[in-house]
Amino acid sequence: MLLRRRRERDPIGGMIEQAAKVLVGTVLYVAVLWAARRNPRAAGMMLTFPTLNGITMLVAQPAELGAIVGTMLLLPFINGLFCAVFLAAFARVVRTGLAPAAASGLLLAAIVAVWLVAGWLISRNAWGVPAADRTVYVCVTALGGLLLTLALPAHRARSPRGSPPPPLRQLLRRNRSRIALFAIALAAVLVVDDLRYSPALLGVLAALPLIPFFSLHTIATDPDLSPDMRRAELATMANGVWLGPAVAIAFIVGFWRWLAFLAGHADGGRYLFAGVLSLLAGWALCIAAIWACEKLLNRAPPPAA
Repeated sequence: MLLRRRRERDPIGGMIEQAAKVLVGTVLYVAVLWAARRNPRAAGMMLTFPTLNGITMLVAQPAELGAIVGTMLLLPFINGLFCAVFLAAFARVVRTGLAPAAASGLLLAAIVAVWLVAGWLISRNAWGVPAADRTVYVCVTALGGLLLTLALPAHRARSPRGSPPPPLRQLLRRNRSRIALFAIALAAVLVVDDLRYSPALLGVLAALPLIPFFSLHTIATDPDLSPDMRRAELATMANGVWLGPAVAIAFIVGFWRWLAFLAGHADGGRYLFAGVLSLLAGWALCIAAIWACEKLLNRAPPPAA
C-alpha cells in the first residue's frame, strides 16, 4: 500500500517540511566541516547524525511509522560502512597519482552506485529490523561500533600542528559556493518526497547519505590543507565513524517509541508541538552522546601496533 503524506492534503505544511529539511541539513553540513578542523573524530561520528531521519519520522503518519523505522534502521550502518570505505581508500587512490578532487569524485561515484543498488533492494523487498528485535539491534550495533573503534588504529582528535582551525565566519565565506550547492542538491533530492511511495522506500529516502558524502568530499578536497594535514584529519575522522551509526540507531528506536506513545495521547497540533520539542531534545542527546564518546575515546590507550 502506498503512503500518502500529510502535505498532499496541506501544501503549505509540505513546503514548511521541505524547507526545514534543507535548513537543518545544511546546518549539519556546516557543523561537520567546522568540527572536522577542531575535533575530527567527533566529526566522523557526526557523519551519520539522524537529521533527515528525525524530521521524516515526525511528519510521517503514526500508523505507518513502524514500517518506516524498520527499513530506516538498516541505513545508518550502511552509510557508516560506506563512509569508512571512503576514509580508508581515499589516501590510497591519491597515491596512484590522481588529484584529490578526482580521487574523491571517483570514489564517491562508485560508492553512490553501490548505495543506490542497496537502497533499491531494501525498498523493493521491504527489508527491515522487526519491532521485537530493535532493542537488541541497538545493543549489537553499539557494542560492534565500540569494538571496531577500539580495535582499529587510534589518532589524536585535534587538528595537525601548524593548522589553527579557522573561525566559523571564515569557513562560511571560504565554502559559500559549496554550501549553496549542497542546499540546492538537497532540495532537488527531496523533490522525490512529493511522489507516492511505500513505507520501505520512505525509510530509505529518510537516510539519504547526501550530508556525509558532501562533507567528506569537501574535507578531502580542501585547498587550504596540505596533503599531510588532509590525511591526518581524514584518519582521525575514520577513528570515530564506527560509533556514529550506533548513536543514530539508538535515536531512531527511542524516537519511534516516544512518537508511538505520543500518538496514543495527543493528536493534531498537540502531537506536532510535542514532537518538535522531543526531536530537538533527541538531537541534543545525540550531540551529548557524541561528546561523551569522544571524551572516553580520548582517554583510552591506543591499540598496540
